[in-house]
Amino acid sequence: MAGKGPRPQRLKLALRALCIIGLFLVALPACQDASTEWIQANAIPLDTVAPESGLDDLMFLEDLVGDARIVALGEPNHGTHEFFQLKHRLIEYLVEEMGFDLLALEANWPEANLVNDYVHTCEGDERSLLVGLRYWTWNTQEILDLVQWMCAHNQTAGAESASLSGFDMQSPDAAMESVIAYIEQVDPSYAPDARRGYSCLRLARLQDYAERPQDTREGCRERVQAVYDHLVAERVSYEGQSSPEMFARVEHSAGMVLQAENCLADFDACERDRYMADNVTWLLQQAGPETKVILWAHNDHVADRTTSNGKSMGAYLRETYGQDLLIVGLASGDEGSFNAITYEYGRLGGVDVHLIPEAPRGSYERYFARARTEQMVLDLRNVPTDAGAEWLTEPRGLRSIGAVYDAALPAEEYFPQVDISSEFDLMIYVQQTTPSLLLSLAMSQAEE
Repeated sequence: MAGKGPRPQRLKLALRALCIIGLFLVALPACQDASTEWIQANAIPLDTVAPESGLDDLMFLEDLVGDARIVALGEPNHGTHEFFQLKHRLIEYLVEEMGFDLLALEANWPEANLVNDYVHTCEGDERSLLVGLRYWTWNTQEILDLVQWMCAHNQTAGAESASLSGFDMQSPDAAMESVIAYIEQVDPSYAPDARRGYSCLRLARLQDYAERPQDTREGCRERVQAVYDHLVAERVSYEGQSSPEMFARVEHSAGMVLQAENCLADFDACERDRYMADNVTWLLQQAGPETKVILWAHNDHVADRTTSNGKSMGAYLRETYGQDLLIVGLASGDEGSFNAITYEYGRLGGVDVHLIPEAPRGSYERYFARARTEQMVLDLRNVPTDAGAEWLTEPRGLRSIGAVYDAALPAEEYFPQVDISSEFDLMIYVQQTTPSLLLSLAMSQAEE
């Protein structure tokens, strides 16, 4: 009988030692380190990521969102079905339960305005409008479902309407067309000059414009700037012939052409995140003080992050809006796949399905996975310093893929030093993921 009592304790210690030794190599149900127990105690599970499945399990968000005027929803890549679905669910809740009335995408502003017309009128070919957003990331069944939901919501009697916009500037074509069309109405004599001023950017693409001689690019910049300067100089006259609201929209388009030229000239040096933050601020100013906006972008843009390469959009917005901004990051486990443009042997290919690269040892995803929860929300604000939360007190790796993926270099798809609790307010983790449903594929399946 001697020694019978201590056996359970010795067994527990032995299992703990086995967990420590094989923490990243095996998965034992009995393994529970302090960090896992902390996550399980503090995480809020979600019933589902599927939209239009009820909002009861999201009601806790009212306290977490509080009085925030901006909720920024991130994602670690642009091609995941579950991320898009989850964002749709969150948008449903924020619109229906908390009065958010503007959704702004990491998409070109003029093109997004056409989608906005659809969500308010339900008229037009919504599939063609998504193609018009120019990037495959938006041409998906998930985004189609979202804009159709917004259309249905806005048609509901008594419902507060929700608008859709964009804050990106990577393709200037539609912005230039809107400026020229406006000038043709209010000042036809200047229209040929405006058209010539923009001709150097016609159908410009990143590689061909950046490779033009420097003096050619500088000359183009001067001509594009001249169109903007002319608009500003004629503000009073042009507003009198149209309206202050119309002029403000055209002036914004002309400003976005300048932004696009800067990024096309040297994408690595362009201040895209600052531009996007400025564009979000402009949207809020135009919409008025009562508007509450949901931003949809990559984790790297929404994060409150400052590096040697500059500030993120989230960092600029935090400086301006402080705690009126709630930053929500997304992360996934190793069990899944996603869509991305293939980068191989120094060349860009098509959009393909890729397997999620295994999370490095010590990364945030490794910690999330131990909680064995399909989908969960962690509030990273005011994290206590008690046992189990130490893993949040030092920078770790966090997956960051975007729209392009090089399967030969998975380590490059991680930011190695992310301070998650200072860069994000909330983090949502989804264990299993699948590729977004590209509309061409979704339509072909529907025809079978």
